[in-house]
Amino acid sequence: EGAHAGVPERVARAQLQRDLGEPEAEAPEEDDAADSDGEAVVACCHCRLPLGQIAYAEDDDRTSTAMMHGECKAERLLRDMRQQEDERRQKEAEVKRARREEFDIGWKPAAIPQ
Repeated sequence: EGAHAGVPERVARAQLQRDLGEPEAEAPEEDDAADSDGEAVVACCHCRLPLGQIAYAEDDDRTSTAMMHGECKAERLLRDMRQQEDERRQKEAEVKRARREEFDIGWKPAAIPQ
């Protein structure tokens, strides 16, 4: 564990090999890029910009090798929470509409006397 706790082994190994000046054993993956010096840089899976010293796993269970910036993680979590909230509201509206029809709740224009 140590200083690289929560960082996937692939990312830690690539950083160590880069720091030691050794050639990388693996071909760069989709989330890897090269900087202006030609060194391999791990890119954020959300914004595709290079990751710095601190990175977060894409999934909370840390099984994913995809890494992202803290701000990108926050944006993704906020987007997911908003989507879940919208889905919950839609379900509540459907239940409410069904209850109104079932118990004949609400007014109808035909019920207005003329």
